[in-house]
Amino acid sequence: GQHPVGTGPLKLDSWDYGSSLVMTRFDDYWGEKATVDSITFRIVPEDASRVMMLKTGDADLVAGIPPVQIEELQSDPNVKVLVETGYRTIFLGMNSTVKPLDDVRVRQAVNYAIDRESIIKNVMRDVASYPDSFMVSNVIDNSAKGLGCYEFDQEKAKALLAEAGYADGFTLTLSTPEGRYAMDRQVAEVIQAMLMEVGITAEINVLDWGAYSEQATSGQHQFFLLGMGCPTGDPEFNLFMNFGTEGPQNYSRFSNAAVDQLLTEQSTILDAEERSKVMYQIQEELKNDACGAPLYYEQQTYGSGADVNGFIIYPDENASMAYLVRE
Repeated sequence: GQHPVGTGPLKLDSWDYGSSLVMTRFDDYWGEKATVDSITFRIVPEDASRVMMLKTGDADLVAGIPPVQIEELQSDPNVKVLVETGYRTIFLGMNSTVKPLDDVRVRQAVNYAIDRESIIKNVMRDVASYPDSFMVSNVIDNSAKGLGCYEFDQEKAKALLAEAGYADGFTLTLSTPEGRYAMDRQVAEVIQAMLMEVGITAEINVLDWGAYSEQATSGQHQFFLLGMGCPTGDPEFNLFMNFGTEGPQNYSRFSNAAVDQLLTEQSTILDAEERSKVMYQIQEELKNDACGAPLYYEQQTYGSGADVNGFIIYPDENASMAYLVRE
């Protein structure tokens, strides 16, 4: 809506949809009063433009610093780079109703074909971490810490493809947004090259987010690059939404009776330790059935003026700016 009502220390002053939004201090707030008089949010889609605004002082705070520019900004005495762990996993989805992705051996082969460490180091510039599972294991409880992903093994990938009857490979489309996630198109292009090494041709289809979402919802994607956050801080919501047979964001059309049964079972368990074991089983089953390929855990990147303090970043990708101060 255009007239949100909240209970926080700031209130909406004006909103130029798609361009800018102004928040001002709410003096009747019941708690600690905001330190800022007003904050103006500007929509700047281009990475280079946001970074330039930060460097020139036209912006006090910017979100989404590209990994390739973090080192440069860290050497600027007028800039402060903020990197925080978040709840988001970037993964390669696979539509399990599309041949040959309906064969678990093919999906496993795709997992083995991906060199995650290389992506993290060379594309994400280490502004990401290696995944244990689909859920960010270092900050989310019940996220199957230690489960681990498929190791990079091109020969095993080729052997599985041959076993499945695709020794000569196959061709599918790899859909990706551009600018939705840090380095998303570049990551898709690197995956394309890695899959080619084992004989799989992935034709990249770059889509704006609206078209991407429409294709995902209608089940048109084959391979697809996607990010998965965790708004509740618990895996149940995400695992059902993305991998439950009836999950509304199950764009891979994945269906596993054991996963569905365990998702139902864990929702009735009151003992935390027992429930944790079931959650681990769910994620182990997802790994074995290769419902997709977790690539890395994305980190949140912000930049601010060196004199700006009081910015708080939360792992669910929310942030607090009501208590910013210039020192």
